[in-house]
Parts: sequence; structure tokens; C-alpha cells
Amino acid sequence: MAGEGIEIVVAAGGDGTVSDVCQGLLGTGSALGIIPLGTGNDFARTIGVGPHPNQAIEALSVSRNQRVDVGRWRQGDREGFFLNIAGCGFDAAVAHRINHAYRRVRGTLAYVLAVIETLRSYRATDLTLDLDGEPLNERAMLCAMANATYYGGGMKVAPTAQISDGRLNLVLVRDMPRLRFLLSFPRVFKGTHLSHPKVMHRTFKRVSLTSTPEVPFLVDGEVLPAQATTVEVVPLALDVVVGSPYP
Repeated sequence: MAGEGIEIVVAAGGDGTVSDVCQGLLGTGSALGIIPLGTGNDFARTIGVGPHPNQAIEALSVSRNQRVDVGRWRQGDREGFFLNIAGCGFDAAVAHRINHAYRRVRGTLAYVLAVIETLRSYRATDLTLDLDGEPLNERAMLCAMANATYYGGGMKVAPTAQISDGRLNLVLVRDMPRLRFLLSFPRVFKGTHLSHPKVMHRTFKRVSLTSTPEVPFLVDGEVLPAQATTVEVVPLALDVVVGSPYP
């Protein structure tokens, strides 16, 4: 069992599986290893052990560990942790569609198909945020809180994120016409979207947010109920097995 002399516990699956195993390892002293077998495998990309399993197997044979930050979320009396990305709005709506309509399609293709379908009826959400004590009110298409770089099967939503810096990254896309959103969307593949005038990028330690109307909340690919949520960083909380060329 974790914490009883077991040096590495391996999660074989996607970001949801990795997140579940992470929750059980926190505070045990065991390191997290990953074999990417899921739809997106985005945290594995960030740490250089994905998206293909052979990269992970090579990394596990070397066993080079890195201490990384973890995100904590709270909704009332409920709480949990995430390694990759949490968010609300369009992100959660797309993830819900992927989980229910595109289970046989993997990686970026599944995400792109879900984006196109979701955008047909999606409307922006009014968000009220407390970002490290700073109040913000934004009408937003999406709001991502990233510990790592990638989501959606390789999209660089937070290209400057560092998983060991004691901070999370807020990437908020303000309301815009759907056609403009769709035409701007390809920039996320290269991570050049942060310079877009409708994109706000900040780093933070703690954020609380509510939405009107209430929208579901996304945590490492899993969709939580719509509710006021607080997200904060837990610095250097977990050892993970990283690969090359991860620094």
C-alpha cells in the first residue's frame, strides 16, 4: 500500500485516473508514476511521459522524481485535489460532451469535435471572482485554473505554467461572438492565445468564484455539480516520476 515502503504507485489511464490516484498518494511519501492510456493524457505531456506509453515506461525504468504542486478545490463541505487543470464554463460543457458523446474518439480530435458542437448553443457566463483578495467581475466564455500546461489532448491552454512554482494560472476568455471565438480557437494549439485582447492571464494562490447562471465545474476531465467553488495551490505536495526532456 502507498506509504508502506512502496516507492512508486503507477496510474495507468487518463487525466481522471491520474487525479484519482493522486488523491490517495498525498501525504503518503509514495511517488506517482503514470502510464498514459486515456483520452487526453495531458498531465503526462507536461511532465514528459506522454502521450505515448513507451515514453512512460522508459521514464519509470529511470525513476527520476520531481516534487510538484497540486491544486485543491472546495465546494461547501466537499473538497478534492487536481494535478492538471480545473475550470468552469465552456470547458466543462465541452468535457461533458466528450464524456457522453465521444468516448470512442481520442485526443485532440475528440476535443475539437466537442468544441464545434458545444459552441452552437453555448452562451457566456457572468463570473464573480476573488483572486488573491482582488474582486473581479467578468462575462466569460471559459475560465481555466491550470497547474500544468495542456488540456484537450495537447492544447497549450497555460503555456507558461510551471508545476513547481507554488502558483496556479488563471486563463479567462471574455465574452466574444461565437464566430470570432471559433476563428481564434486554433491559437491554443501553439499557446499564442494569451496575447489575444479577449484573454486574461494571471497567476494566483487562491481564487473563489461564482457564476450566473450556475454552471458545472471541471476538474481533470471530471465534471462536478454547479456550485460556488474555491481553488488554491498546495505547493510541492507530491512526487511524480518525470521523463526527459522535462527539466
